[in-house]
Amino acid sequence: MSPSRQLTIDQAISRARKAVGQGNVAVARQLYNAVLQHQPNHPIAIQGLRELSKELPHQQSLQAQTVNPSPDQINALIDLYHSGQMTKAEQACRELMQINPQSLTVLNVLGAVLAGQGQFQQAVQVFDKVIQLKPNLVEAYINRGVALKELGQLEAAVADYDKVILLKLDLAETYINRGNTLTELGQPEVAVASYNKAIELKLDLAETYINRGNTLTE
Repeated sequence: MSPSRQLTIDQAISRARKAVGQGNVAVARQLYNAVLQHQPNHPIAIQGLRELSKELPHQQSLQAQTVNPSPDQINALIDLYHSGQMTKAEQACRELMQINPQSLTVLNVLGAVLAGQGQFQQAVQVFDKVIQLKPNLVEAYINRGVALKELGQLEAAVADYDKVILLKLDLAETYINRGNTLTELGQPEVAVASYNKAIELKLDLAETYINRGNTLTE
């Protein structure tokens, strides 16, 4: 929200205070930051952000209490997924999300369930939300990369695998997936480097050797 286009500075401050009173911390923070973009030394906006920062741990604690389903609910959900009951798993995910809309576990399972049903575009949208909520969650990038590859969005898939490598270097599966995707992109020489790294990690060696051999003979 830009005070110069929609609100005066005083109006933005007033709305920010109102948002704080209503518990809309994100809106208040956005308004205060918008004010500071136009008046970097505005004392009320600076003080408002300081007060919001003091309240942040409490807000995070409340959020943690409301976004996580019980362990029994999560276990039941995962059991449905692993038993191949995708329709029931999707329904259970969506029911839990009505109460826990920002549960990373539920969202991750929902994305996997959608992908398991061949709904890769919808799965990508779910993983987008997971990454928005937690930008450094390795599993979300792995899962989104797989879904993107299935959609034929190979360069985007490689970008997700690269992100995983930046976040966690010791996942051989990521290098295998990256190599496979690069092979499909017509970059076998680059793919070989990924397969070699997977071999160094000493995981899934048989599959890695087979994939590297296919690449070199193409």
